[in-house]
Amino acid sequence: MLVIAAPLGVILVMMNLNNALILLKMRLLFSTPYGIRDLTLIIMGIVLIIIPLIVYELMIGLPRITASDLAFKVDTELPFFVAYVSAITNSGLSVFRAVERIAEAKILEVMGRVARWTYIRFKIFGEDPLTALSNVSSMIESRSLREFISGYVTL
Repeated sequence: MLVIAAPLGVILVMMNLNNALILLKMRLLFSTPYGIRDLTLIIMGIVLIIIPLIVYELMIGLPRITASDLAFKVDTELPFFVAYVSAITNSGLSVFRAVERIAEAKILEVMGRVARWTYIRFKIFGEDPLTALSNVSSMIESRSLREFISGYVTL
């Protein structure tokens, strides 16, 4: 879109800018149909230049936005995850068994997704459970999740 729209916008502006400036000097820019046409084409050209740049900036910033959104959602569900893991570990199961149960149970939406990522790294990629937990927590920007997982990994 940027490849087509921006040069088209530049062409529209350059073709009509000279005529618009002449009509502006003669104070006829808004009173003649040619002046309004030239002004409209100049505005369309400027829009064709600016809109692709805005879309480009949004697409560049989208991964950062989704990462911070995921970190916020993880931080929101983390207390419930901690309570669930504490209850499971107090019953005698390991932390990774609690992660497996959350991955299967669909109790927490985002933490369930994180648990499924951990479970996939453990089952498919063959990582040990503690390494899988620490690797997944390091990929997410949530500082509290990293601190919680690092506390369990060091035990």
